[in-house]
Amino acid sequence: MTTDPARQQLLSTGEFGRQAGLTAKALRIYDETGLLAPADVDPFTGHRRYAAGQLRRARLIAMLRGADLSLADIGLLLADLAAGRDRAAARLDRHVVTLEARHSGRRLLIRHIHAVLREEGHPMFPVQTRHVPAQRVMSIQRRLRAPETDAFAAEARAAFARLLGGAAPAGPFSLIFHGIVDHESDGPLEAVLPCPAQVQPTELVGVRTEPAHDEAFTTITKAQWDYPAILAAYDAVASSPQAAARHGSPLSCREVYLADPQALGPDDLICDIAFPLGYRPSIRNARSGRRRYAVAGQRRAAALYNRDSSSLALAHLRANGVRTRVRRRLAAAAAVRGARAGAWLDAAPFGPKAAAKGSEQVY
Repeated sequence: MTTDPARQQLLSTGEFGRQAGLTAKALRIYDETGLLAPADVDPFTGHRRYAAGQLRRARLIAMLRGADLSLADIGLLLADLAAGRDRAAARLDRHVVTLEARHSGRRLLIRHIHAVLREEGHPMFPVQTRHVPAQRVMSIQRRLRAPETDAFAAEARAAFARLLGGAAPAGPFSLIFHGIVDHESDGPLEAVLPCPAQVQPTELVGVRTEPAHDEAFTTITKAQWDYPAILAAYDAVASSPQAAARHGSPLSCREVYLADPQALGPDDLICDIAFPLGYRPSIRNARSGRRRYAVAGQRRAAALYNRDSSSLALAHLRANGVRTRVRRRLAAAAAVRGARAGAWLDAAPFGPKAAAKGSEQVY
């Protein structure tokens, strides 16, 4: 039996990996992802063999991994390289810019952590409070993970613009985090934009009323908005005296945008990180020392619910110590409001869910 001379010149996985500086596991992953396919695979044993001419590509992949490029980005760069070296170099330049921004974000976050450890307050993020009146808003809600957030925000902006039909919005675009949004958790995340009364809901875009509330907020630049620097801003607001004194709001934390991120430089103001505040306690029970809310405050709290669930409203009001008769009346009123408003939202902004990027609990 004769042996193919070309196959005799191929390198085994171990020898090829030794010369390229790659492990057998890495070579298997690069094969599975299409970055570096072996020149030959034995049909009986499955052993992979590589050509000496593939060493340059293998070493390039190893260097790109060392430069913190993901396998997906490496695949794109290699595709650009096949089309032209200038295109590949341009993609690598963009990656350098991303790395520098990420490094700056980590420095900012570490500065904030230093301030926390030394109990120096949060001088980088001055926290203010404001009142936000009730607003009629267009809304799109979706379950997604962190890498999909920017595309979702762009899609929502475009959908809102189409529905407005040239009319001006009644307020700023916001992203409301009803749950944690990261690489493992999928929210949900809601995009909202205040709208005039003539705007009607569609199959894609809902319309609802965002309740009036007070909120603590800080305004950040685009450099502070990039991950992971934004974690410092969320922590500054969540742990501020304003938020600590009035915790327990049923509304979720949010990012209120001042402009489209695509049009801004690193030092331009981009958005407010805002945490809705709970209602101010207005009655103190001298015998038990327990604070109770005024009935007017409870009526506002009941109006927050936009589903026809009197049991949920009743549980919320019971926790705040309102008398049974008042609880039942307000719960019934909340159920009527919910029935009229409809239940088009997949998940209303209440429930035992942790707010994204912060430590606020939504009750």
